[in-house]
Amino acid sequence: MKIRAEESLLDRRQLLAAACREFGIDASEIHLIQRSGKETYRLRGGGRRWLLRVYCAAHPRKQAAAEARLLHHLQKNGVDVAPLIAASGVGAPEGKRVMALFEFVGGKDLQLDGKTSRRHGSIVARLHRAADSFDTGGVETELDEAALVDIPIAALSAFMKMKSADGRFIRELGAILTAQLRRLPNVAPLYGIVHGDHLHNARSVGQRHVLFDFDALWKSWRVFDISLVQWTLALKVPTWFLTYRADDDVIWNAFLNGYQDERPLEPEEWNVLPLFVFVRMIWDMGMHAARSEKFGSWWLRGPYFDERIGAMRQWVSALGGMSRLRRW
Repeated sequence: MKIRAEESLLDRRQLLAAACREFGIDASEIHLIQRSGKETYRLRGGGRRWLLRVYCAAHPRKQAAAEARLLHHLQKNGVDVAPLIAASGVGAPEGKRVMALFEFVGGKDLQLDGKTSRRHGSIVARLHRAADSFDTGGVETELDEAALVDIPIAALSAFMKMKSADGRFIRELGAILTAQLRRLPNVAPLYGIVHGDHLHNARSVGQRHVLFDFDALWKSWRVFDISLVQWTLALKVPTWFLTYRADDDVIWNAFLNGYQDERPLEPEEWNVLPLFVFVRMIWDMGMHAARSEKFGSWWLRGPYFDERIGAMRQWVSALGGMSRLRRW
């Protein structure tokens, strides 16, 4: 019986040949760097390097085209992003897939201290400000209260079969967060294009921070991007792409100051910012649970959920408990 492929890993030699033919490059080496919903390869040849991305078959060509327009728009408005050279299609067992060729970005991973954190904050603010004048053409993915809280909690419930105490805690917290998000204005500059994971998709090149990975075209509240830093510091997310070189308060305050150098936060954003650490945690856990059938679940077992739910319980206590959050 012939079984349909959902997401294949393409033969590297054939992919290299296709990339050389489609993009007119002279690459002789191909190396798989990462596989997480799309494959990312490093190509080499003739003294040059490129980055090749092959998106899943479900990734629409219209969305790939919008990403290309967004990158051009951001570059034109002074935001450093990985330059896109060209995009094309490649045949796969599951159907046509988009592949895109980028200039290879050298430099090094982010090392967060006061200076680099302030610089990064200003870059994220410039990204938000520049994106306000960009028209996605309607192909963006909305991260509203349903996408950030309700749908992730449903995925968690299905995956974890949560213990009754954990389930009650998550659902009660989720209801509070959903109510807060519904009261938050969803218009610019508070709401618009966000990166979603700018700390782990950036390279430090001299005095510049170059951002990449905009293919999701997420649209949400800008505090979602800002809270990433606080969430990362609070959880100390293990990563190969980030080094902490200063105390948490130094890094966080420097990032906020850098952001506000470019775009001062509105009072509504200051008010809800502490709650977005919970939003980020629930969205992240729910996303991992929802994707477990595709990327595996072994690493979600054991302490993964217990640690994160335990951390949220501590954060709730530090903010005054559930009763305080209801009156936020």
